[in-house]
Amino acid sequence: MSSYWEIHDAVSCGDLERVKSLLIQAEYLQLGGRGSVAEAVSSRDDFGRTLLHRAVERGSRDIVELLLANKASVNATDNQNRTPLHLAAKSGNKPIMELLVTAKADVNARDGYRATPLHRAAEMGNKDAIEVLLANKANKNDTDQWDDTPFDYAVRAHQIEAEELLRPRGLRKLLHRHRDRILESKRRFRFWIAYLRGRRACRQHDREMLRRGIGSWTISMEERAMDKAIEALGIPLEHFEPSQRVGFRKGWYRLIDPRHIDSPKSRWQ
Repeated sequence: MSSYWEIHDAVSCGDLERVKSLLIQAEYLQLGGRGSVAEAVSSRDDFGRTLLHRAVERGSRDIVELLLANKASVNATDNQNRTPLHLAAKSGNKPIMELLVTAKADVNARDGYRATPLHRAAEMGNKDAIEVLLANKANKNDTDQWDDTPFDYAVRAHQIEAEELLRPRGLRKLLHRHRDRILESKRRFRFWIAYLRGRRACRQHDREMLRRGIGSWTISMEERAMDKAIEALGIPLEHFEPSQRVGFRKGWYRLIDPRHIDSPKSRWQ
């Protein structure tokens, strides 16, 4: 085989028989010391993609099986640090994802933006892909370089089914409690955007408080962000029971060191 580009072309075209033929040629070349099957399988194109990356992009399950049988690296990364599982999760190809996971693909691998396959599946609203990843212990609380979780990606892309699968557990209970007031069709998307903004502000504030050694919150970030979203949308708190009025309106710092007794205890604004 004169060049590995020929086999890359065959994989991109989804031509299984041609790929098999070229791998056999590589095996013969290996006997003559002029190449090897391993070199062919691990060869890369100009974008750093291996044959497995290209087979996954093509959606060729048979070629993916063939390459894995020939010991293709399931966690190889391209120039954007994406693994084949990132590509499969984005396309939502469940059979290929199952093959990769069975071959020990890292379900929490990070790409160049520190996003995991779960982020990519959530962004595209691929419910089957999300279910496969969660079933294989993907961490739905991982954050990318902008501190966004897969749930945040689903919200921004307005992927309702993905939201349902990835919604934080504490938030799920709160939403059920406030369902009649908040999940009106006209307010749904605006609410989630307000919630994300509130949570990001809470996270930044918490980090600053921990850096200064002042203290921590006694209530969850989800509850505080929820209150912030309710406030931003102008939903009167009188609509809720007193026990449900949680968040920055009733949240106080819990001091963790007597030396900080003079630290501010005012409500978070």
